[in-house]
Amino acid sequence: IQQKSARALILQINCVVILEQQMRTKDVAYQALLNRVRDGLHISLNEPPWNEAPILVYRNELRTELNNRAVVNKTYETGRSPTIVIATDTIKVKKHIDLPDLTKRLLALSDNKTEHLPDYLPLVPGTPVLLQENIACEIGLSNGTLGIFHELIYDETKERTTGADEDQKLGVA
Repeated sequence: IQQKSARALILQINCVVILEQQMRTKDVAYQALLNRVRDGLHISLNEPPWNEAPILVYRNELRTELNNRAVVNKTYETGRSPTIVIATDTIKVKKHIDLPDLTKRLLALSDNKTEHLPDYLPLVPGTPVLLQENIACEIGLSNGTLGIFHELIYDETKERTTGADEDQKLGVA
């Protein structure tokens, strides 16, 4: 019904007026945007400041997909291998559940069933991160703090490893 209505409305148009000058817009940046749209010009979203701008989305699946694409882009940009962190999900039940594939089932749950956290978290050095809980408020590591991921340290007593080091150990080129 909406498509038919839209088509009928468009077929009624018999005159098109092309505006060449903005008369009411006072904001210079907004006016420049309108002029670019009118002229068919665009700014690449792969260049600063747009490639670093936060994106607000309504759905967790879209957020996860955007984050995964950002990691892929950062991987190509830096030439470093990503480190994939797998969630360690648990369920709160009164009696023990003995299912051999419980971990796989938990990882397959949608984000809205796991406190809005993804099942896999890919990380590349240089990736921006946002803390979602207070870690050490006295030194500024609190909920909402922005940071940049540098490396993942498994155990402070062992050597520091990165994704690229693990690739070499596994013989991955």
